Amino acid sequence: MTTAPPDHLSKLPSDLLVDSLLPAIAPRDLVALSLANRAWHHFVAGEGGPCEILWQRRAASDFRFPVLASGRRTGWRALYSSLASSSASQTTNGRLGFPSHRTGIPPSLRSLVIGDALPVPTLIELPAPPVALVAGGWSFHALGSNGEVVSWGQLNGGLFAGDDAPLSNEGRTVRPMVLPQSEAVGPVAQLEAGRAHVVMRGEDGRAWEVRALGRVVEVRDEGGRWGASAGGGQGAIVLVQAGWDYSAVLTAGGDIYVWWGLAPAASDEGAAAAGEDDLDDPSSQGVAFPLDLDTLRLPPLPSSSSSTLAADPISLISCGDDLILALTRTGTLYRLDLSPVAPNPNQPRIPPGAFNDPHDSPIRSRESRSRLEAAFVSGARRWTCLRRFCDISEVGRLEGLSVSGETRITHVSAHFESFAAYSVPSSSDPTGSIVLLGRKDMDDSAAPVVIPQLQNIGVIKIAHGDYHNLALTSSGHLFAWGAWSAGALGLGHPQLANTPLSSPTAAPPPRDSQQQPRPYPMPQFGDAPQQPHPLFPGFLPARPAAPVQRPPERVDMPTRVRFHGELRGGTETGRAKYVYAVAASGWHSGCLAVEASSSSPSSTSTTATRPDADDDDDEQEEPMIRLQRRATAEQEMADLARAADEERLNGSRGWMGRLGTMGPFRVGFAGRGARGGGAGGLTRGGGRV
Repeated sequence: MTTAPPDHLSKLPSDLLVDSLLPAIAPRDLVALSLANRAWHHFVAGEGGPCEILWQRRAASDFRFPVLASGRRTGWRALYSSLASSSASQTTNGRLGFPSHRTGIPPSLRSLVIGDALPVPTLIELPAPPVALVAGGWSFHALGSNGEVVSWGQLNGGLFAGDDAPLSNEGRTVRPMVLPQSEAVGPVAQLEAGRAHVVMRGEDGRAWEVRALGRVVEVRDEGGRWGASAGGGQGAIVLVQAGWDYSAVLTAGGDIYVWWGLAPAASDEGAAAAGEDDLDDPSSQGVAFPLDLDTLRLPPLPSSSSSTLAADPISLISCGDDLILALTRTGTLYRLDLSPVAPNPNQPRIPPGAFNDPHDSPIRSRESRSRLEAAFVSGARRWTCLRRFCDISEVGRLEGLSVSGETRITHVSAHFESFAAYSVPSSSDPTGSIVLLGRKDMDDSAAPVVIPQLQNIGVIKIAHGDYHNLALTSSGHLFAWGAWSAGALGLGHPQLANTPLSSPTAAPPPRDSQQQPRPYPMPQFGDAPQQPHPLFPGFLPARPAAPVQRPPERVDMPTRVRFHGELRGGTETGRAKYVYAVAASGWHSGCLAVEASSSSPSSTSTTATRPDADDDDDEQEEPMIRLQRRATAEQEMADLARAADEERLNGSRGWMGRLGTMGPFRVGFAGRGARGGGAGGLTRGGGRV
């Protein structure tokens, strides 16, 4: 300690305090120690102080917080405090979790809906407090502090299944529910999602894949080269990742193995052996079972010698669509092409997966996997070093960047056809953080895309949708840019007040809480007197509605996402959310956030008081998508009364008129060109804010 207080404890070495003594003290006693004097406060609770690693370990051990999910290096004490003192609130601009029919949407949410999009961050109630969030193509999945997984939406939005379909159906839509196989799976340490599947790493070292919520499969390598069946050691799983349609694991020995899907016949046989046919309620229960797969080992990274490879092992991997990235400990970034290899070079048409062979993967056939493996052996497919993304001498030549000799790439993320490489500073000072963006179709000589607004702001996580992106900073701020994607940016809409995209003429929502908003837009008429119809004097012709305000197709500048109550009249109000996790996929996005204090953006103990706190708008409760519960008789009567009031306000339209409010509801569009089923998710891929 640099300025140690006059006590015997402070005379001990800092490493001994942080690694051995202080971890044995209860968190409330650590807080009491931080209040002893200024020096101890800086040591224990100071952002960027010596105890950051202590609070990080506490978050991982006490709440199973996935420390590798982002590049966070500071703010761990504040994050631990928020996890311990509140149920972390999740905001979403995905349609997942909504009722199937618009008439079932609460009025407080209906006023925020524009067309078929909910373009503002909206709170969603979950059955357990989440510590991590991932997004699939039409779904969300949250990891709870107890190690259980909560899922909602559709795993495969390209399929339709009714509400009473069994969970073994990939297209079944669910409200937020705890994975039924949680007891069999055990506590989950890492959770990732692809377009239509989820991959999990258990605390016991097993790998699990989910392509239907009713079937959780323990993936085992046929040769026993990795996983729990390998007996630990070099074959132990360090990381799991989900690509667009494949999964990958990184072992302690530095090897990467991938596989494409599950053979339908083998999955059916395993589910039957696990007792799927004997389930009392297959629409809400599922089975878990092991399955041996023919996994493909990727070639090792290029190196001049084995000693060099051992000194610079792979630290992170990230996956996209037929794209996998590997980042080494020293910050060297490699890319490998996993696209199918044509069987005949003279006829480059690549046949589809083994759709007609139920004992093989429907995505990649055995023949396709063998051709790819042969390309690895021959060297036709090899890892390529992306020097313009990781060589600091090359990065320093990029316009708009300022790097030092200590700058190195520390994290990488990928999804669909986008990826990002970024550097997180080791201190609380965001200066020196850089973000480099790339596309799958870039060749090795292409320069990274540099957005000036993302540099030197402390970005610790990048999340990609199909055509939009999100950036989370160490200060808990969230930025979005890219295609509007049916509201997936979370930046609002010109027709809504108090959002980053609000029009100056946008009106705030009704102040009267009893006033029922109309479920569909009504024509706006001017004050000028109307002339009688020339042919029908008894009728006045209806005037056209006011011009519809449309959102921009793209927002190219990263713009800060604003939550409920953070803006009023286009200015900041003092209320703020502290975001600590973010996810995106396809056409939706999501994040986990807690209330932030006005005195410190990283403090989550209190909610800031706005200067105009006596205004009526401040008292409005934040809109929330609530869990579905069995309605009481009083609630049913209230719903009927509300429906009658809306009929009175909007006029009786009969059953033909009601068809416009009974279609699938989505925020962001899930699946290009397909309407999907029920209350699915946002994406050709998936997400939320």
